[in-house]
Amino acid sequence: WNPSALGGVTPKSDVWCCACLVLEMVTGKAPWNGYEMVDIVAEVRQNERSPELPDHIPGSLRNLLESCLRFDPSSRPTMASVIQTMESRASDLSGVLKTVPSSAALSPDMIFYVTRNSGQNCHRSLDHILTICPEGSCIIVCAGIHQSNVKITKSLTLMGDPEAGTTQHRRPTIESSEGTVLTIDGRLKVRIVNLKIMQRGSSGLRHGVLIKGGVPHTDGGGLRSPSRTHNPVHTPGQAHASSLSRSGTPSGGQMLFGSAVKSLPDVIQYPYDAISGSVTIEGCHVAAECANAQSGAICVMEHANPLIQFNEIGNCSANGILCTYRGRGLVQHNTSCGVCAESVVCVSKVGSPIVRCNSISGGRAGGIIILGDGKGSVEENRVSENGRAGVVCRFEGSTACVRHNQIFKELSCGIMCGEKATPLICYNDIFDCQAVGVIAKSSSMPLMRYNQVRNTAGVGIEVTESAGGVFELNNFHHNDLAAVLVLSNGAPIFACNTLCDGNGDGFDVGNAANPLIQRNQVTKHAGAGIVVRQGARPLVLDNDITFNVGGGMSIRDGGLGMLKENRVHDNGRAGVTISGHESCPAVVGNYVHNNAQFGIAVHQEGKGLIEGNDIHNHDIAGIDCKTGSHPTVKGNKVHDEGGFGIRVLDDGSGDWSGNSLSKCKK
Repeated sequence: WNPSALGGVTPKSDVWCCACLVLEMVTGKAPWNGYEMVDIVAEVRQNERSPELPDHIPGSLRNLLESCLRFDPSSRPTMASVIQTMESRASDLSGVLKTVPSSAALSPDMIFYVTRNSGQNCHRSLDHILTICPEGSCIIVCAGIHQSNVKITKSLTLMGDPEAGTTQHRRPTIESSEGTVLTIDGRLKVRIVNLKIMQRGSSGLRHGVLIKGGVPHTDGGGLRSPSRTHNPVHTPGQAHASSLSRSGTPSGGQMLFGSAVKSLPDVIQYPYDAISGSVTIEGCHVAAECANAQSGAICVMEHANPLIQFNEIGNCSANGILCTYRGRGLVQHNTSCGVCAESVVCVSKVGSPIVRCNSISGGRAGGIIILGDGKGSVEENRVSENGRAGVVCRFEGSTACVRHNQIFKELSCGIMCGEKATPLICYNDIFDCQAVGVIAKSSSMPLMRYNQVRNTAGVGIEVTESAGGVFELNNFHHNDLAAVLVLSNGAPIFACNTLCDGNGDGFDVGNAANPLIQRNQVTKHAGAGIVVRQGARPLVLDNDITFNVGGGMSIRDGGLGMLKENRVHDNGRAGVTISGHESCPAVVGNYVHNNAQFGIAVHQEGKGLIEGNDIHNHDIAGIDCKTGSHPTVKGNKVHDEGGFGIRVLDDGSGDWSGNSLSKCKK
């Protein structure tokens, strides 16, 4: 080739080509390896660069190649002289070729076929091809094969015949009824494309595809945990006091809980390295009928960092994709098309994948399950119609970030947190679940921000069994029962949330629960805005409680706690109702007005402290005490009432001092 005139072909062009051929024989790689053709043309024609010669080429052969690669065709030797020189230097050439790996004697992009026919590069055994093929080969599966425990220890591409089609029933199948179908060294560059991989074993620890091995990642590479603070949970009397200044307003900076939660980020970033030089599984249908709960159709472990994308996860008697024992990777754009007896995606034992943009359904124990020490990020998935929950986070060390997902039509609940799990849950849309939108139990402590929980057939969010955590800036609406239910010593923090348009109560707090409820907007519920019962001791501080049909706040059946500096108005019935002989809350410094019947009603042997409230504009009475109730009422300002300022009847009594009554009609 005459570089000065594109397309000028002479016998001296063959001399240039011969030099390139010898160079490939010596190095095992074509000249300009990795360059596109347009780049090669630019380097040779415009920059007048010739291929680089490796240092180990001896001087005699180097001189020959350099003469063949001269830019002036007339200065190149003839082909006859090239042959004569090479024959005279055969010993030098032989010595060079001996330094080349044996695999380089074969072309690195050779294509092998797994087929029922025989012929050149056609074999019936995948194991045999893996033995003879060089690094970088492409193995095409043209017919279904039945093999187990196939080990891939070379960088290569294993793919189904493209002409067979890409649907589940047309992809060529690799099937096993004994052990794991494919075991891949995660440190290699291996691509598995357009295959149907079936593990049909009935018992034992078996997988469809097992990927293991890789480079341990540090803070400088791989998936890293985000910068985050601990999830606080307050203990009775301590956290309430630490989060308030003397005036009852939050201490600290912009965040509500200056002493407990600092600078919580709006978006939690999980940086991860580009997936390069690692295993790729793409466009496959993978299923495993193994019975062991620790098995998976695809299992990633021991620092492996694969790319798993655009696959179909079929029927599995355990998990669909299992990432465990420090397995990592990017799991994206996959679809579950069958039932998984455990989960569609399971992360455990310091596994830390990114699970994003998948369609997840059919997991009987859960769509995505994060178990003890499971980490990583679950984001932008569509999760629906799973058994126990759409996303499950369980056990201590479960610290995954669950964000920007659509979780809907779950048979039980959208997200379940249990057994000391501490996930981050943010920016999710959780709707149309049959029982609960989100449940936190068993001492779990999630951090939940900027989520929307709506249209559940039961409770929007339930916190129970000593669970805690922070629930902030969420929107709960159009739920059939309570928007928020806190039970059984639950001690969460609910702050700056919007609860609206529910068919039940806003907050329902019972069974000795001890939450902090601060600066929420609670409005337009068919029941009461906040219900406190059964020995619960919440701190209800600085909330807007409005337009609830069943009343603003109802403390009954032994409810306790403190209601302080809330704005309670335009509710049905009463702004605050205290009823039951063991009910004894402190109602202090609230602004109560324009409720339908009473400002504060103490009935049915109710007690408590009612102090320093501003109460006005009610039809019957500002404060109503009857049926054996005995509150302590002092220092309240009651004015502009349509009925009584204070009404006491039916054996009602109490301690009354220092109250100011004005402009009351009765």
